[in-house]
Amino acid sequence: MFKRVLFTALCLLSAATLAVAHDAWIEKRDGELVVLYGHRERHDPYDPQKIKDPKAYDPKGVAVPVDIVKHKENATLALKGNAAIVSVFFDNGYWVKTTDTTNVWKNLPKREAQKQFTVLDSSKVQKYAKTILASCEASTKPIGLPFEIVPEKDPLTVKPGDILPLKVLLDGKPLEGVVIKTGDSSHSESKQEIKTDKDGKASVPISKPGPQSINVFQKLSLKNDPDADGLSNSASLTFEIK
Repeated sequence: MFKRVLFTALCLLSAATLAVAHDAWIEKRDGELVVLYGHRERHDPYDPQKIKDPKAYDPKGVAVPVDIVKHKENATLALKGNAAIVSVFFDNGYWVKTTDTTNVWKNLPKREAQKQFTVLDSSKVQKYAKTILASCEASTKPIGLPFEIVPEKDPLTVKPGDILPLKVLLDGKPLEGVVIKTGDSSHSESKQEIKTDKDGKASVPISKPGPQSINVFQKLSLKNDPDADGLSNSASLTFEIK
């Protein structure tokens, strides 16, 4: 399973909810590209309708066709060309924290939830997943995701013991002050805190071979959405080190 590396941004609201804290990432399994949701060994089912806007690019950065294949509790991605980079938008919708002791977290907009429950917190949750399948220069360029992790060196050329330089972009602009931790959003193994600088850049040590995952989380306040108090963004970057 993936050795997860998590970027946890400074939160401007309360701590992330369980649904917000879940990661979404793309993993190659049995020859298929699967969009997974959850943490490490625990993969939760989800409505495949949440997977949107698939994109794929060849080693030169030219777009190639990609389709979403919807299954009962998840989705896979079907490539129709020589893709080196693939991404999707995981629209996790609205989530509320309520006083309902049988099920605190609910996948509902705030206004709908308030008809039945007392709402303590509410978020609009958006996740952006990107994977690099082949070594190419295009992997070091942004592909235009609203929230994106961009390696500054081809990650497939990195060896265990090397450092992977990268940057975090929000709406195409560098995000400063992001804390780097190993582990996923529910578990941390990092003993040294590293933060992105004013240019959104950071250096991440790669300790072991095998599949790698990098994740970013940020929560911001929302002022003009009656169905959520906050916007929870997350992004993932996956690749494999031989």
